Amino acid sequence: MYSRWKSETRRSYGVRSRDRERGELRRRRRPLRRGLRSARPSGPEEKRRPEGFKETVEAFRSAFPDVEMTLHEVLADGGYVAFRATEIGTHEGEFMGIEPTGRRVEMEGTVIHRLEDGKVAETWAQFDVLGLLRQLGAIELPR
Repeated sequence: MYSRWKSETRRSYGVRSRDRERGELRRRRRPLRRGLRSARPSGPEEKRRPEGFKETVEAFRSAFPDVEMTLHEVLADGGYVAFRATEIGTHEGEFMGIEPTGRRVEMEGTVIHRLEDGKVAETWAQFDVLGLLRQLGAIELPR
């Protein structure tokens, strides 16, 4: 079962080549449980439910329409699937109040999904948003 989830995760997060040729960034829908919880302590409660999770993903894709995610490792065990990934894309739409810069950016992160009845029931994601904001020129770190 774990190897099936590892394979499904790789397929779900990949961009289909025919869609890329058409300039479309459509991804396969991951099966989400109705009561999905996205465990993001910094986000508002309404963004932790399935609809909020989907809105967050769509907002990111709107700001970075050519985003590509590369999975580096995918691990599955005991009802969990985890992966480390890098997303690369061009800032072409408003993001967190930042007007498009046209900059090509790269962001790394890790994601853990808890599975229940063959669907994602809970997810934890940590991405380097601070690094992303630096690349967009929105913040400067002190020296």
